[in-house]
Amino acid sequence: MRKRRTATERKAMARAWMASGQTQRAFAEAAGVRCGSLQRWIKEARADEATPVGFVEVISPAGPEVVVVVPSGVRVELRRGFVAEEVGRLVAALC
Repeated sequence: MRKRRTATERKAMARAWMASGQTQRAFAEAAGVRCGSLQRWIKEARADEATPVGFVEVISPAGPEVVVVVPSGVRVELRRGFVAEEVGRLVAALC
């Protein structure tokens, strides 16, 4: 019978693989889990990490600039003519 793992165990296993430097197959064999299971846990862990946490503060001064402050404290100052889609990708990468 296979052991069912909790969400915490699955996330820990995925993080351990990410830090191991091993192939997924080698890590799964050493850990005694199916490679397909490990791959699913890695996908879940990456999806969890990609989910933004909290709000991003946007400060709009009276002038032509916009200042975006992400939760990590990084400030992005924008001038007139910026492309909103590019700024969205930048902020997502910083969060």
